[in-house]
This record gives sequence, C-alpha cells and structure tokens, in this order.
Amino acid sequence: MEIRHLILAAVFLLASCSVQERNTVVSVRGNQFFINGEPTCRGRYWKGNKIEGLLLNSRMVQGIFDDLNHSNSFLPRGFNT
Repeated sequence: MEIRHLILAAVFLLASCSVQERNTVVSVRGNQFFINGEPTCRGRYWKGNKIEGLLLNSRMVQGIFDDLNHSNSFLPRGFNT
C-alpha cells in the first residue's frame, strides 16, 4: 500500500508543476546579433571599440590550469602552448 501512495503522490506532484514556455529569440541584422530584439552588450565599449551586437567569448581554460612545463619557459608569455 505504501508504494501505491508514493506513486500517487509523485503523479500528483508532477501534474501540479507548471511548465513555463520559453520564448527566447536570437536574430542577426546586418552584422549584429540580437536577443529578444535587443542588441547584445547594448551601449558598451571595450578599449574604445563598440562591442554592441557582438557575441563575446572567453578562453577560461588558461585561467584554470598552470603551465608546469618549464622547458618552454623561455618563450614570451602566451606563446607556450
């Protein structure tokens, strides 16, 4: 009888959960990207360059791992791949 009650409770919980519909729209106009009609990075500049409408990325792996290979330590910083 306990399993029956557990299944009934699980069905009730699942049925009562509301599913929210997502309506994200990504578009490209000219050379700019828009999310839900708004340009990405609206009104932003980086080092004097307009970045509005750009998709920015980040290479975080280099921030996580330390280079323990001392054989290439003579290379300029950033060239020790």
